[in-house]
Amino acid sequence: MNDCASLLPTYASDTSGVASALYELGGMTVIHDASGCNSTYSTFDEPRWYDQESLVVISALTESDAVLGNEQKLIDDCLEQARLLKPKFLSLANSPLAMLMGCDMEAIANQIERELGIPCFAIASNGIHSYVAGASQAFVAIANRFARPCQRSEEKSLNLLGLTPLDIGKNELSELLRWSKSFGFRRNACVAQHCDLSHIERLGAAHVNLVLSSTGLPLAKALAERFGTPYVTGRPYGLFAEQLAEALWQAADSGQSSTKTLARGQKPQSLRVALVGESVTMASMARALAPYGYGQSRIFCPLEGWEAILGEKDLGGVENEDTLADFLKDCDLIVGDPLYRLVAPVSCPFLPLPHAAFSGRAYLSVEHSLIQQGLEDVLVREGIC
Repeated sequence: MNDCASLLPTYASDTSGVASALYELGGMTVIHDASGCNSTYSTFDEPRWYDQESLVVISALTESDAVLGNEQKLIDDCLEQARLLKPKFLSLANSPLAMLMGCDMEAIANQIERELGIPCFAIASNGIHSYVAGASQAFVAIANRFARPCQRSEEKSLNLLGLTPLDIGKNELSELLRWSKSFGFRRNACVAQHCDLSHIERLGAAHVNLVLSSTGLPLAKALAERFGTPYVTGRPYGLFAEQLAEALWQAADSGQSSTKTLARGQKPQSLRVALVGESVTMASMARALAPYGYGQSRIFCPLEGWEAILGEKDLGGVENEDTLADFLKDCDLIVGDPLYRLVAPVSCPFLPLPHAAFSGRAYLSVEHSLIQQGLEDVLVREGIC
């Protein structure tokens, strides 16, 4: 939660992250809340809501049930709806009210699974953390339940991890899918867009995992431990795309994971750029902007999952608006969601990168394509180079 905010909104919550991560996999996600969490998710956080169906439902928790702790109602409703709708699995997500009640979601999930005979698991969400925490847990939970050991083919294959529309725009996803075909890897699975449970089952067949956002990093670590699959972090923005492809080949051949692709050297005589947002996205942008003269970069990440990505001069896990405003002083370029203009110096050039988890649908019409040559086109169009 933003501890000092007068202008900026908060990021999508962990319950939205759970629902978004599991949206396309054929299960039913139950948010245990009165109605606010699901209405916020469906209205603001989920771009797929109007053109792609999914079983994301609310438990309609009442005041009396909250006070008296009537968990049997949740169990009975889940059993009734699951028998009617026949989902492939159930996931239960907590909300702030259910958390304050001390609702034992794991025990409820175990009871539902015993009675239904289909997988049911609880995610330790509470509506207070960001979408990164919820999506990360959901990705690991679904892989733990459905991924199976698979024999790897001779042809090198790749999993794309951390894919939700909260981080990855529709245009960018299309570009990523085209790029993944262009450098010699066969795509094994995209977790979790253009994805179903058959893809989750064969996650272990990939030779390497590409982590596209911090939501996919815990899953990458889990797959490395379980199947020995190495991983690389980054997005193929601008000229950085070639370096990222080389790192993937090295990881696939050596079996060694690496986040070093996002390491950045600071060039004293170069231009200064401040990047605000999700850690993998902004670290990739920092690498991609360096060839255009922006060799001094600092990242401000208000979200979880930054520890393995950010450097010493970066700032992670801080949401204070005053701290951010101070961070943005004395730079030559700012990169971030357009809403961050509200706390940015008026005179500083600003490269807008709409982030659905922050500004919802407000700026989807100005979404940029940054893969390979697309970055240079955007920089020219924005008058930055």
